[in-house]
Parts: sequence; C-alpha cells; structure tokens
Amino acid sequence: MNENTDVTFKNNSRIHFGIGATDLDKSISFYKELFQAEPSKIKEDYAKFELDDPSINLAIGLKKGSSEPVSNVSHFGIQVKSSEVVNAARERFEKLGMPVKVEEQRICCYAVQDKIWVNDPDGNEWEIFVVTDYNSDLKSDKESECCASGEPQAEKETVQAGCC
Repeated sequence: MNENTDVTFKNNSRIHFGIGATDLDKSISFYKELFQAEPSKIKEDYAKFELDDPSINLAIGLKKGSSEPVSNVSHFGIQVKSSEVVNAARERFEKLGMPVKVEEQRICCYAVQDKIWVNDPDGNEWEIFVVTDYNSDLKSDKESECCASGEPQAEKETVQAGCC
C-alpha cells in the first residue's frame, strides 16, 4: 500500500471542503470566475478545483433530487494581499451582472478590511478581502453583521455580511 499522496500540490497541506450544487454547470461557471481557474476534474455529477493560490481542494457534488439550496455554512472567503485584487474581483463579477456588495475599510473582528461579497448559484456567500489594519481595537462597526453567522437580510440580492 502506498503511504504517500498520489496528488501533487505546492504546500505540505491545503484546505479541502465539499459542497453540494443544485446546478453543476452554473456552479462550475461561478467557481471558474471566483478562482480564475479551470477545474482539475469534471464528471457528470462532480467537479473539483485543486489550486495552489488559494491553496484549496474544492469538491462540488450534484445534489440529486433537490432544487432547493441548502447550506449550514456561515460563509467562505479568500484572503488576498491587496485592495487592488479585491477591486479586480469586484469588476469581474460586476461585468457578469452579478450582485456585489462592497465594503471598504470595514471594521470587523478586530481588524480593518476592504472586501466584496458575492453569492454562488446555491446562495453560498463568498468574501474576497484584504486586512489593512490587523491590530484594530474595535470589534465591529455593525455588531449584528460581523463576527457572527449573520441573519438573512430583507433583500436577497444584497449579500449578507459575515466575518473574516
């Protein structure tokens, strides 16, 4: 039995998570845009993105028999190193006509951040953010919208805020 990995990736470890999708093609299109990368594997009911930047292994499985999005996750995020990268992501999603919530110099989780929020086709929230001041003494400028799982806002097209 082989005790070493059969998969090559840059670091000693990487994040993996699996999510369900009600429409695999729409999800593949969304994640191609989010990651600016092609999937490493596509099957009839499955897709996988294996990336070095961000270091992630994302598996997407088709949820058979359900058209209702279900998620018990607060949100997902990609931490980047500059506001320029955040702004470039905003422009990409806006060109696609997707709702984007922009937060500049947002105090959240004892840090100041520039970020955007977008939803994937099944309603999972994604933030792309840069921490511009790591040592803020303030927890949040809007306690109910930050550093918690968040509650759905009245307008679905507005992405709810979560935290770092």
